[in-house]
Amino acid sequence: GYMKKYGMWAVFGLAVIPNPLFDIVGIVSGVLRIPVFRFFFACWAGNVIKATAIAFAGMGAFTILAPAIERWMGK
Repeated sequence: GYMKKYGMWAVFGLAVIPNPLFDIVGIVSGVLRIPVFRFFFACWAGNVIKATAIAFAGMGAFTILAPAIERWMGK
């Protein structure tokens, strides 16, 4: 299947997207004997990209919403 063909890249891709079922990826990786270091590295890299994107999205939302919040609070 997909995990068997792409292995580490599949783990990386699935770690980048917000995915509540990511635990299944870990189970399948174990069954397919993907090395632990490769699995952790792919998870780490994907989560760094995901967290950075969320941080920048939050910063952008704050920049856009700050004037409206200040008007609402009367400052």
